[in-house]
Amino acid sequence: TGVARLLDVVRYVSAIDHRLAKLPEGPHRDAARLRDVAAVEARYVALLRRMDRDDIIARVRALFIELLPSGECSKEKVAARLNMSDRSLQSKLATRNTSYRNLLNETRRELAQLYIRQGLHSVSEVTYLLGFADVSSFSRAFRSWEGLSPSEYKDQSLGRRSGAAVE
Repeated sequence: TGVARLLDVVRYVSAIDHRLAKLPEGPHRDAARLRDVAAVEARYVALLRRMDRDDIIARVRALFIELLPSGECSKEKVAARLNMSDRSLQSKLATRNTSYRNLLNETRRELAQLYIRQGLHSVSEVTYLLGFADVSSFSRAFRSWEGLSPSEYKDQSLGRRSGAAVE
């Protein structure tokens, strides 16, 4: 599905970040990052072109992934990028038994789980990637989704027991 392909792109970006983390700091690392980001963007654009134009959920999720890091992921902005009014967007999502807010929360939750399980990003980086205002807002949302703090979830997903006090 379109969502699975989008998550493949996210995994690909995470793999690039992991590989680049092994490079020494400096201009070579920055140049490698730019080349890899350009490759990911090209892959992402190709993915969007192949996506079923009628799959509104996949198209909205793709825009979420693109817009979340900027913090500008409003319903109005997403609708405008899809060349429709926000009321039309909400109506199309309603026909698929979801809403903008539910889809945004689902996407954030799935991406948060993925990013944290991979262990390649700090909590503050995940906060940024998912468009949260600050780490405490992200941590509260994550705890409401999973019943664990992000660090507890990471420890659990990596098979470690957390010796730290509950946050």
